[in-house]
Amino acid sequence: MYVTSRGVTQDNPRRNHYFDPWPQPEGHTSHRRMSRFSMMLTRANTAAVFILAVGVVISSGLAFAVRTRADAHAPASVNNFGKAATLGNPPVAPNDEVVAIASPKKAAGYWVVSKQGQVYPFGNVASFGGIPADVVNNITDIASTPSGKGYWLMATNGNVYTYGDALFLGTPELEGIAGRIFVTLLPSKSGKGYTLVDNTGAVETYGDASSYGTPSGQLNGDVIVDAQATPSGKGYVMLSTKGAVYAFGDATFYGAAAAGQLIDDATAIAYTDGARGYWILAADGGIFTFGDARFHGTAVEPKNAGAPSVDLAVHSSGDGYWIVNGKTRQKPVRNVNTVQATAKTPAVPAGVVAPVASNDNAEIWARLRDCESHGNYSTNTGNGYYGAYQFSAGTWRSMNTGYERADLAPPEVQDDAARRLQARSGWGQWPVCSRNAGAR
Repeated sequence: MYVTSRGVTQDNPRRNHYFDPWPQPEGHTSHRRMSRFSMMLTRANTAAVFILAVGVVISSGLAFAVRTRADAHAPASVNNFGKAATLGNPPVAPNDEVVAIASPKKAAGYWVVSKQGQVYPFGNVASFGGIPADVVNNITDIASTPSGKGYWLMATNGNVYTYGDALFLGTPELEGIAGRIFVTLLPSKSGKGYTLVDNTGAVETYGDASSYGTPSGQLNGDVIVDAQATPSGKGYVMLSTKGAVYAFGDATFYGAAAAGQLIDDATAIAYTDGARGYWILAADGGIFTFGDARFHGTAVEPKNAGAPSVDLAVHSSGDGYWIVNGKTRQKPVRNVNTVQATAKTPAVPAGVVAPVASNDNAEIWARLRDCESHGNYSTNTGNGYYGAYQFSAGTWRSMNTGYERADLAPPEVQDDAARRLQARSGWGQWPVCSRNAGAR
């Protein structure tokens, strides 16, 4: 017997959980529109057409900029940074939601998967199909095969669905394992195996995949939300909602989000090329860099009122990434038995004094910048403090931004670093100006 998450019982389900891909629609050319435009050029005055074209380009550019900024945290939107290009957002149904994104190592594109198993390809990745509508409602991850010619979908109960050249090698259900919540699937280096990781950090291995350890007894009520395998396939790192990182096998620990550094829960971790560092994503769109990971931008919104950032995929060059947003959260809650750990607000960690003023108060931050540097992000007066918030060199390095000094970093990077520093150490980092700004 096979019971779906909606309570529908099916007899004799497909043992390999494979569904044939659906035919994809053909593209359409725009010859008719181009021919009409050509006729307009031949009939209209050249100068007038030139002015009109410039006006259209400018207005279109402005409209695009406004739309992109407004949709920064819209459900099912994908934000691109570094060399990761803007490729599109998936048309997810109102009763569905985005849960994960994946990009093959040799491709300049990505797949986005929804909770109902709908897969949306963008860029130069091929479509291998998805789960027919109304079959499941508990998909939580998508993982590319090593060749990039297929992918696995995984449900929270550990069921695995294969597409393209992805192999079906087993599931917990077929071994009589039930009642656990799985959060990610890690392919083996050969693609002939995979490891399933649950929200306690326990693993189940299939094919030629191996277990290299679990954080059993170390979580203290925390929840594992993501994991990444090393390039060799002989190790992995796991990430918890509190930003803790656990390394096993040949995986190297490069650091973790310090207590109080996260404003929102951590949701995803991704390796750099060669696994000499990694990025950590938070639900508010914040990015934290460790090892050789470079900061390319953040999707943070000051009020954190939009859809949570649920996953990130790294561009094939290693010099950029995409961040995908899930569904707008309803209300903060922490539940160890819930895999969607993006809808929670952590309590103030022990030893950290909660600020009097909100960390998200844009007006206070503006007054603080004005007091520190007259709002000049490129300030370098030679006094040993840099940028709009007057970071010392040592404090700036501790923020792991990828930039040598604060004054060399873009405004959004400085803003993000200042908020993380305040969350970690309080307003006392700016003893005079924080009082002048009304922060305390």
